Amino acid sequence: MEPWSVAIGDENFLLEEKGYALVGFYGWTYPNDLSALGAYYRLLPPPPDANKIEAMGGDGGDSWDDGSFKGDHGNKTFFGIQEFELDYPTEYVTSVEGSYDRYTGVITMLRFKTNKQTTPHFGRHTTNSSSFLLHRDDHMIVGFHGRSSSNMLHQIGVNVIPI
Repeated sequence: MEPWSVAIGDENFLLEEKGYALVGFYGWTYPNDLSALGAYYRLLPPPPDANKIEAMGGDGGDSWDDGSFKGDHGNKTFFGIQEFELDYPTEYVTSVEGSYDRYTGVITMLRFKTNKQTTPHFGRHTTNSSSFLLHRDDHMIVGFHGRSSSNMLHQIGVNVIPI
C-alpha cells in the first residue's frame, strides 16, 4: 500500500487509522510559525505499546494524543506543503528538534532527524524562541501528542518504541 496524506482544513480533527505506521511528514508555515503538521502512513503490524516523551511548547489550545500511527493538527496556509520522505522501510525518525515563541507559546520551527538524514527546518527559529529536543537513545518515533488550537500547534511530544 502506498503512503497517503490528508490535507488540513479550517477545523481541528483527529485522523485515526489503526494498523498504519508513520513513515513521513509534511506541514505548512505562516509566516514564521509552524501552522500545521501532517503525516504519511503505511500499513504495518502494530508495534508494542509506545512510551511518551513529554510535550514541549506553550499551554494554549486543546490536548490531543495520536498514540501510534495517527493524525494532523493545525491549519493549511497558502504557502503550500513542505514535506520530506523517508526511505521506508529502512529509514525511521529518531528525534524532533523544535522551538516555540516564549510569548505566544506557538511552535515556530521543527526539524526531524532520522537514522539516515536531518531535514531542513520547517518554520523558523526566532530571537524570542525557546529550543527543545525530543529524543530517546535507541528508540524510534512512532506517534505524536501535544496541544493545538484551530490554526496553531502549541505543543508537541513524541511516542517512541525501542529500535
